[in-house]
Amino acid sequence: MTMQLGRQLRESQLCDQRAADTTTSAGLDLARPALIIALTASSASAIVWLTIKDTLNVDLYVVSRLGGHSAARTHRDKSGAPGWAITSALMKRLAALAEGDGGGNGKDKRVEIVKGAKVVKLLEEGGAVVVVGREEWAPR
Repeated sequence: MTMQLGRQLRESQLCDQRAADTTTSAGLDLARPALIIALTASSASAIVWLTIKDTLNVDLYVVSRLGGHSAARTHRDKSGAPGWAITSALMKRLAALAEGDGGGNGKDKRVEIVKGAKVVKLLEEGGAVVVVGREEWAPR
């Protein structure tokens, strides 16, 4: 067996284990099998993308076992708040692109940050969002 095939088999087994673990954590009445399979099958590549220095550079190197998990599988930073670490990195990256310091190439015309608006429509081409319909919105 080649090393690559062995690695693929181990990753497949881990994916199956994570999917079963997630289904158990959610409970059979709340589990959404297609979503669980998609998330667990893509989790490794998502972690790589989030942590690469040239993308978001999020520190997710601490792996913890949380409630309902059979093994350590939640990646987080030292502060213990993976949601905030990812959200703040995304916000900083988008702001850098919109303001023109996201790579030294000036403003990225594809990025516009609009505050105080409600998204009402997404137009897609080839599986990618190309237009976001919005309306001005004022919180009550």
